[in-house]
Amino acid sequence: MAFAVVQALIIFLLISKLIQRVNKKLNTIIIFISLALLIICLTPYLFSGVSFSDKGDNYLPIVEPGIFLFAVVTLGLIFYSILLLIKKYFKSLGIIKNQLRLIILGLIIMYAGIIYFSFINVVVFNNSNYVYLVSFFTLPFIILTTYSILRYRFMDIKVVIKKGVVYGISLIIALSIYTYLVLVFKDTIEDSWNVNTTWTAAILIVLVALGFPPLKNLVEKAVNKLFKGKKSIDLAVAEVKEKISHESNFENLVGIIKKEIKEYLDVDSIQLFVYDKQSGDFAGKNGDTGKSLSQKSSLPKYFNKYDEVLIAEEIPHLLNERQGKFEKEVLQQAEKEMKKNNFNLLMPVKTDQDVIAMVGFSGESKSFSVQDVEYLNKLREQVTFAIANALLYENAMKRVRGEAV
Repeated sequence: MAFAVVQALIIFLLISKLIQRVNKKLNTIIIFISLALLIICLTPYLFSGVSFSDKGDNYLPIVEPGIFLFAVVTLGLIFYSILLLIKKYFKSLGIIKNQLRLIILGLIIMYAGIIYFSFINVVVFNNSNYVYLVSFFTLPFIILTTYSILRYRFMDIKVVIKKGVVYGISLIIALSIYTYLVLVFKDTIEDSWNVNTTWTAAILIVLVALGFPPLKNLVEKAVNKLFKGKKSIDLAVAEVKEKISHESNFENLVGIIKKEIKEYLDVDSIQLFVYDKQSGDFAGKNGDTGKSLSQKSSLPKYFNKYDEVLIAEEIPHLLNERQGKFEKEVLQQAEKEMKKNNFNLLMPVKTDQDVIAMVGFSGESKSFSVQDVEYLNKLREQVTFAIANALLYENAMKRVRGEAV
């Protein structure tokens, strides 16, 4: 039951981070309550013992009031986590929707089996003969998550392997050592001072709960120092913002943006196409002169309606979701044009509803993770403002030079 609390907490924290709904105050309260419940699970306040069933064919736990707190906290975390994912699912498109569909299905199957065979069947129906089946219900979640990672690029596997695993193992080891020391301290107090176990249990809960956040931060800092690789998304975007905030020259601005994105995403080529009022087309800039994307093409039409980046390998999934004939035709044409121009991804730069530029990314067998797309979406807010101002400044300077002549 204690491990069930840990599992529900970890799943909740993972999902809240995954869908970008991290509330530090709420998460701190939930962690504190979960750690308190974890301690209760190891005391007689949850199960005080075991007894035979009326038929004498299986053992049954003697349930105590702590089971109600367990049900509220653990089941609440599970249902809330699945609800957050379902909300995210209905707001998502393309490959992300396919990722979430598999994760939601895996979670529902896993927890349906766990809740029934280890909780409802035991506590409500007084039958503990099938508790061993619980472990089998983790397999659907593992299989579906693995398939989502391999088939739909769920999460950045490299980051998970290189940093996440080390962080998780380090945190478990640190927490285990800390908890062991606290338990030794508890036993020492009980033996030396003959203190009531209820009081020492309360002190134990407080020490573990208060010690976890600073311990977690200490491990996180140590792991971050060990892995000096890819910057966090917020830090990378903040650095780009700082570099372009005082740059008014359009060519220099584009050069900075290209350089920063290229380093972060590790793509072979980045091309910028800016809307030209005279021709009506999107003309290549900053080393891409001579290239252009026609205003009559399907790409501007698509971005006039949708704001999200367009990834070439996600288009088949989008085609399955679009209902209108016109939308499907535009997507099919967009797919052809992206292949023609060797674009893996195309990002629109829009002010209000007008597309002022498009950025094309190319790379040999380059796959974009969810984190890459999140980086581009956050960066686009800064880039749009900077490009719009630089274009206005460039046009103003052209008029001034024209008047001077």
